Amino acid sequence: MKTAVYYPRMKTNFFCIVFTLFAVLALKTSILSAQIGVRTPSTNTTTSTTLTISIPIGLAVNDVMIVNIMQSNNDGNQLSDATGSDWTEIAGTQIYDYSWGQWRATLLYKIADFDDVAASNFTFTLDSDADDGEGGIVAYYGVDVTGGVDHDGNPGGPFDVNPGNSYGGTGSNSTTVNAPSITTVTANSALSMFVGLQNDRTFNDDSWSTTNPGSLTELYDVPFDATRDMGIGAAWAIKSAAGATGGGTATLNSSTRSGSILIALKEYSSSPDPCDYDDNSINIGASNFIPCIHIPTYQQTVTNDLDAGEYFTLNVISGIEYEIYTCETSAPSDPLMITVYEEGEPTEPNIAFSSSNTGNPCTSTNNNVYVAFTPTFSGQVRVLINQEGDCGASSPTGLTVGVNVPGGSNDLDSKINTLTWHKSCRRSRKIGIIGGC
Repeated sequence: MKTAVYYPRMKTNFFCIVFTLFAVLALKTSILSAQIGVRTPSTNTTTSTTLTISIPIGLAVNDVMIVNIMQSNNDGNQLSDATGSDWTEIAGTQIYDYSWGQWRATLLYKIADFDDVAASNFTFTLDSDADDGEGGIVAYYGVDVTGGVDHDGNPGGPFDVNPGNSYGGTGSNSTTVNAPSITTVTANSALSMFVGLQNDRTFNDDSWSTTNPGSLTELYDVPFDATRDMGIGAAWAIKSAAGATGGGTATLNSSTRSGSILIALKEYSSSPDPCDYDDNSINIGASNFIPCIHIPTYQQTVTNDLDAGEYFTLNVISGIEYEIYTCETSAPSDPLMITVYEEGEPTEPNIAFSSSNTGNPCTSTNNNVYVAFTPTFSGQVRVLINQEGDCGASSPTGLTVGVNVPGGSNDLDSKINTLTWHKSCRRSRKIGIIGGC
């Protein structure tokens, strides 16, 4: 995944050995910068409250599994969502509610671990009033399992965008199923459409589509002639560019009620190489910035006019955590990355690097960047901001850059003005028990 990483200071020769070993291992890792793909889906039906589905063929550790489950009854009692051990619910919706029957769809996900790969099947529990049920598991590989958002939209999950918590398009009796549009935020996400049907209908060939990326490839189509008939289906495609998908649609051989949802998974890619100490030119106006420390948060603007390919210097204190980030409400024209070095130490390794925006306290807008680090020295750091993967590029331009000091402590270095590499907030206080700036 792409994260903000703190590297402790090391001697150059040791760092070179570690970096070389990492590079060799990276070349042998098949999913680095690889497009998302799918394993062979697995489906099954049941006439009880237990649904057992075989693991998808070829399942591997860190695959993202999504199961789409339908259940029904014939007594009109309300149905609760299906569950599975260590599976997390994405969405659950009553597809149709009538006095003589209920139909409910549930979407769950799980990141495959070693136990999952060694298993032969997965077991799911339906509502105690369910008479019948069915489900289909799709496993995706090449997903950034922690670099996106989770099922609630919080940082640290496999989804490219918050998946929402319900199936849409329910209520109407039609030969067309409709899923509400979503807006992806990164390129090459895996867009999938999952459908639950109130009757045992089949999907017409090549009928799955969205506005963007267009046609979707069918993953499974499972009509089930049960006490209360039902059906499920799914399709997918790679969405090469970020942006709105438009509504998802598919057509059926005969009309029924349905519920549909679009889900986007974030592609895994290896982190780009950091820029070298001397790659950038100095931004004089932003340099020698002295952040005011006001734990737990005090966001400050370093500059409103920094171009990719420039650097500035920042005064830091040992043991204090610093966050540096771009703060553009409109997405920069290109994705960015930040590299941090100790100023005056061109042969030392960088102390922090990031091409991710996860954690940015200013904005979650695409193409911004964020890094956090805690220096082991007091002095200055050199902060390089570059276009991701291109240390020679001079765009985007006019970037707003911020700094925040969210935590840390230092009881050894006084904040008296005789020290020139920090700003005194309250001269009689020590770092870590600071009042207000």
